[in-house]
Amino acid sequence: MKPGSDTAKACVVILTDMYRIKCSLNIVPGVRLTDYIRSESNFVAVTSAEVYNIEGRKLILSADFMDINKHHIQIITPDEMVEQNPGDFVIHNTLE
Repeated sequence: MKPGSDTAKACVVILTDMYRIKCSLNIVPGVRLTDYIRSESNFVAVTSAEVYNIEGRKLILSADFMDINKHHIQIITPDEMVEQNPGDFVIHNTLE
């Protein structure tokens, strides 16, 4: 991603062997998620991160910015593609 380029926020869910992370990526519109991840070096910068235990039931930490070691990412998918049961992966609304 080049400095000064127009970017869009992509909400994603990242699974590692220990964590489920709901966050946003700043990517250039039209760039595939797979291509973006491959283009990053060792770390992927994310914003608005919420880190849960792997089951998604316990919020461990949240941060405005976080670097995630790309080699620990096992699954990454757009948030809107994740099917969730009502009891799974509770997202906290920080606006309330």
